[in-house]
Amino acid sequence: MFSKRRLLPPLLCALVLASTGCSSSPYFTPREVSQITFTYRSSPSVIVERAWIQRENDQMSLVGYVSAGARDMTTERTRLEILFQDASGATVERRESEFRPAKIPKPVQMHGGVSWFKVPLPPWTADIRQVIVSAKDS
Repeated sequence: MFSKRRLLPPLLCALVLASTGCSSSPYFTPREVSQITFTYRSSPSVIVERAWIQRENDQMSLVGYVSAGARDMTTERTRLEILFQDASGATVERRESEFRPAKIPKPVQMHGGVSWFKVPLPPWTADIRQVIVSAKDS
């Protein structure tokens, strides 16, 4: 049988992590924007890997990362197009963004090989239902 002495420390640890550490993770979407879904469209030179919404100092931002596509292509002229759409699918706002570094580094032993982007969200996020992040080669 399990004793209370053996179960108490792991339960306390889980409780502390659930109430403090997990709430600050960028992968937990703020409740007021939980209705937003994400679509990624990659280009031949850049793969849009992941995007999420995070809050910093009462400002919500779309944050994410991209990786290199075809190794023989340059990523320095690729930009990101971000479409904010409402429930009917109409585009509410269109923004362009760059990622840093512009030349995506090569991965070294499963580390690195990504560039990051960050776009402040407009104040009307309650109307947004979908965010489309597209890589556009020029």
